[in-house]
Amino acid sequence: METLALWVGLFMLLYMALTLFWARQAAVANRDVETWFSAGHTLAPWMMALVGGGACVSVWFTLGTGDAIATRGFSAIAALQAGVLLAIPGMLFYKRAWFVAQRFRVSSQVELFRLYYGSEFLVVACALIALLFAVAFAGMQLRMVAELVSAMTAGRVSALFCGAVLTLVLFGYVVIGGMRAVGYLGMIQTAGLVSASLTLAVLVSLA
Repeated sequence: METLALWVGLFMLLYMALTLFWARQAAVANRDVETWFSAGHTLAPWMMALVGGGACVSVWFTLGTGDAIATRGFSAIAALQAGVLLAIPGMLFYKRAWFVAQRFRVSSQVELFRLYYGSEFLVVACALIALLFAVAFAGMQLRMVAELVSAMTAGRVSALFCGAVLTLVLFGYVVIGGMRAVGYLGMIQTAGLVSASLTLAVLVSLA
């Protein structure tokens, strides 16, 4: 267990270093406030598709779908359907919104509403709703990861401490690098999540 706790600590330090490195790279590439919000519209469609796919996959872990399958098999059909249905709105609506945003050189749905409707009320309402859901979703993910780290270290690292550190890292790279950092690190995190999931699946199947 001591060895496992050591490896978890080293992994967290590596993750923090990698995160701050790419946040700095993104900050250097950003020239002004507009590029901080939009990354200068240089993020390729496949990058955003990869980030969105990673967010959808992470929902399965947040909902505890893996644990439900392990303990009750595929009887937890509601959780499985939720994981699939969460991706459908993005497939139907996000692609069209992204193309419109690229056409008019705007970086968010808020700016789209301002451009099309000319209503500041809709802008404020949309921003508040997006902030509410983003904070709630990020909070659920951070809590899940913090509890996982605490369980892996047999409580030597408290979930509260781990959650606070991860929150500071998340807040830091978003503030430093803006949307460009979110895109870069989203791709890295998605690749790491998929790789870890496949590795664990192979190890479990061989056990």
